[in-house]
Amino acid sequence: MNETSPNRPAQGGSVILRPDIQRLSGQFIRLAEKTENRQQLILDFLQLSIGLINAAGAIFYRNDGEAPVAEGKLLSRQALSWSGSLPSLLEDSAKDALSSGSAQYGRLAEFPAAQIISCPTGERGHFSGCLSLVVLTAEQPIESFLAISQLLSALLSFLLRNDKPIEPPSHNTLQQIAAITAHVLETGNQQEALVQLNTQLRNWAASDQVALGIATASGRIVLSSLSHVTSVDQRTEQSRTLTKALTECTIQKEMLCYPAADDPAVHSSPILKDLLNFSENNQVVAVPFGDTKGNVIGAALFFWATAGDRTYILKSLDTGKHLLAACLNAIQDKSSFRIASSIRDQRQHKRSQLKTLLLSIGFVLLLGAISFIPVPFRLSTDCLVQPISIRFIVSRFDGILQDVLVQPGDEVQDGDVLARLDGRDNELDQAALAAERNKARKTRDHHLASGNTAAAQIAGLEEQRLEQQLSLLQEKQKHLTLSSPIDGIILTGDMKRIEGSPVGRGQTLFEVSPLKAMIVELAVREDHISFVDPGMEVTVRFDAYPNTTWNGKIETIHPKSMIRDNRNVFIAELEFTNPEGRLRPGMQGKAKIDAGMKPLGWILFRKPWYTLLWLKDFLF
Repeated sequence: MNETSPNRPAQGGSVILRPDIQRLSGQFIRLAEKTENRQQLILDFLQLSIGLINAAGAIFYRNDGEAPVAEGKLLSRQALSWSGSLPSLLEDSAKDALSSGSAQYGRLAEFPAAQIISCPTGERGHFSGCLSLVVLTAEQPIESFLAISQLLSALLSFLLRNDKPIEPPSHNTLQQIAAITAHVLETGNQQEALVQLNTQLRNWAASDQVALGIATASGRIVLSSLSHVTSVDQRTEQSRTLTKALTECTIQKEMLCYPAADDPAVHSSPILKDLLNFSENNQVVAVPFGDTKGNVIGAALFFWATAGDRTYILKSLDTGKHLLAACLNAIQDKSSFRIASSIRDQRQHKRSQLKTLLLSIGFVLLLGAISFIPVPFRLSTDCLVQPISIRFIVSRFDGILQDVLVQPGDEVQDGDVLARLDGRDNELDQAALAAERNKARKTRDHHLASGNTAAAQIAGLEEQRLEQQLSLLQEKQKHLTLSSPIDGIILTGDMKRIEGSPVGRGQTLFEVSPLKAMIVELAVREDHISFVDPGMEVTVRFDAYPNTTWNGKIETIHPKSMIRDNRNVFIAELEFTNPEGRLRPGMQGKAKIDAGMKPLGWILFRKPWYTLLWLKDFLF
């Protein structure tokens, strides 16, 4: 028996959990929505890949021609301990994969159980990068890991191909605002364009919140977009206060700021002060947008949680306000916006369909490959501790139970006295028989002296008969003391309650079992017995010792089933040594039988498949 304690969680570092296989498609789709942040997209993809195949690390290299550049890296301390030159080995593997245009793999010389797999990303003739993974394959075939790694590489290539973040060509204000405007006008509809413009302006100004208002044909300002709000409700107090501030800005046709800015061209406003009291921010700037003819197009409010010097932002907004006004005017013109975006909508729809198709094919192939990965197949059973043998202590003669020295649960040694029977009647019978025997002996001697041979022989036979009866009583006297034949524990025999009562011949008084070894019975379900064979490894955890596990191997399996807890089960037995006497007969627990390696798909879907077969036989 091997006795172990449960593992403790690793100290320090982060733990990458295995992703939910049933929700894998949703996780990859959410990654596809993060294309505005390339770095975060790569890191999230590496984390998902590590959890999917239980890798020890992953790096994505960008192909810069001469040498690959690590653009995202996640390496565990365990992986770094396997080889001091692991980063350089990963880079060399990535170079080989990019130069050959095919996946490369090889074992670590310092730790042969781990392998490096590198798969290029991109299209043949132009590989944009390489995905390198450190996997612990052990005895499992490399083909499954290689197939999954290449599928992951293809998915990452597709995700990065659709990565189109807005990067201003320079720090020039007009170029930045022009880039924002161009990106907004590519949006499919008016509401999405307003939300996109709001988001781009908030990121560009590093503000905490932005409110956009558009002027109607009558000149009234309508709150059209608000950060962190999908749909603006004009009836709320917040919307009315924001609309009031936007209207004040367009009436004065100049930028307003509170607290007051250092620029004399920017004025303060009590309405903005009231607006800050209504919100949780500490600084606000209002900017009107108008065309070259002086017509009001709209306005914007920028909020910051902390007050500071926003001179650069104010000057930049003053420089680009006409360009932003043109953008708002284009968004407001619904008919022209729709015509201009209809072709883009069709192209976007086709790209979306192609993307969905490729992702679906990738997911199906990925799930199919994952389903063939061999994983440990373990069966859970109930278990019960039974003694390896039981010795029964019985009364050999009828008598009175005089003394009881033990009770159930007591540990005894070989030869320890367990109980005594009353021997007074036996002693009286022995004395009477001894007297009769002596009398017969004297009678025989008398007849021999008188020459009466026949009478002497009869007296001799009587003496022998009495001698035999006396020997029987003497033997009975020896067994009036009941002793333990082995070292062990008293299982049953609470005889103190009947001390002084008569006991019959053959009556069981005590049951004694040895403690040096115990038999553990596993109740294997009928539908699991075909997977269980002698010699399989078993891990047992008893209810009495939840923090300790016992390990052993199945020795025998009973050929006949039995009913236990209203279930039809087969009993499998294994023996545990018990030097400390911790295991006691009757203890219960749970056992895990290691039934070898099985494909993951077979483990997950075998029960539904068997149910379908049963329904087919039942219905047809």
